[in-house]
Amino acid sequence: MLKELIPLAVEAHAHTSYSPKLRGESLIAAYEQMLSDDLTKTDNLNYAEEFKEHLAAWLRVRSNCVSPMIAGRSKFNFKRVEKANRAEQKRYEEFERWRKRNLKTEKPIEDKEEKFRKEIIRQCVFIDRINKGFEPGYEKSLFVNSLYRYVKKYSNDEKLLDEALKIIREFNKHSLIVTERHKIFKLKNR
Repeated sequence: MLKELIPLAVEAHAHTSYSPKLRGESLIAAYEQMLSDDLTKTDNLNYAEEFKEHLAAWLRVRSNCVSPMIAGRSKFNFKRVEKANRAEQKRYEEFERWRKRNLKTEKPIEDKEEKFRKEIIRQCVFIDRINKGFEPGYEKSLFVNSLYRYVKKYSNDEKLLDEALKIIREFNKHSLIVTERHKIFKLKNR
């Protein structure tokens, strides 16, 4: 659907990537996937054509962006590049606004319990990643304290508190998130 935009995508990455052909082709592949997903969510009959026009407009402006890593720092005009970057960002935001306007956006109603559960899992996963060394430079104790404060905020709701402690204990089976002596488990007895 968007194959004819590949040369434009390659040109858009010519001054910002060491392998513009590869970057351009992968970008077009990603936007083709996005377009095919979007077509199931819209009633606009001209959506594909308009999508292509907006994407092409963004890529044309993006081709003015230059990276000092590629072009070299000698006599590099930072002001001109900053102006081109702002124009590119503006064009991309226009594309995103147009896309959101044209898609049927039915936000699923997420209840408080599901949102709470997802946040607990997200924080536990991050602490687990710190334990396994995937997040160097982060201090585990800070994230454990953040988890504690989040759970404490909802500790007056017995059901949410039980759910949080259940999730944390489940994670503790695989990787120590918090010890059983931690104050988070004492919230239950308050």
